Amino acid sequence: MIYRLNPRFNESHPIRILNFGKPNTFPHDEKPDLTHDIFHSMSQAYLSHYVHFVFSTKGRMRTIHDKHKEQLWAYLHGIAKNIGCRTLAIRGMEDHVHLLVEVPATLSLAKIVATLKSNSSRWMREKSPAFTWQRGYGAFSVSASNLPAVKEYIHGQEAHHKKRDYKAEFIALLKKHDVEYDPRYVFD
Repeated sequence: MIYRLNPRFNESHPIRILNFGKPNTFPHDEKPDLTHDIFHSMSQAYLSHYVHFVFSTKGRMRTIHDKHKEQLWAYLHGIAKNIGCRTLAIRGMEDHVHLLVEVPATLSLAKIVATLKSNSSRWMREKSPAFTWQRGYGAFSVSASNLPAVKEYIHGQEAHHKKRDYKAEFIALLKKHDVEYDPRYVFD
């Protein structure tokens, strides 16, 4: 048996771990040293977590007017900064936005998107009363080595959308990242 510290009850109990179908065992009278348990072996959390967020206006309405785009990008950057995210790129079109964000360990993706959308939506409705974001979003992991390419992609939105619309772009992102989806429910 292998002994593991149960953090809930602060006691050890035997567990069996299989290794290619063969149990790993210790002699029954020998227990491993549990003074250095696996739950307290690292004092810090280290991560590199970059996410490419994409979300559109409700019904893909073209309510992000050119005169408000740069202000909206700056506002989204400020919201992200206030919740502890570092923004690497923000751009979009009249009907959607792309953000490349470094996500801290303390925030969930859903919380980040909800905060970005709710705060920017309130601000945008002052400029365009019909403005509202769609309910859903896309969130795609980005490796550190791929950051320059994703930044370039986000900054090149105007050029990309001369060739294809938001729907085609979003479906292409889902496929590229192997995200399973039902075409009936992708867009609200």
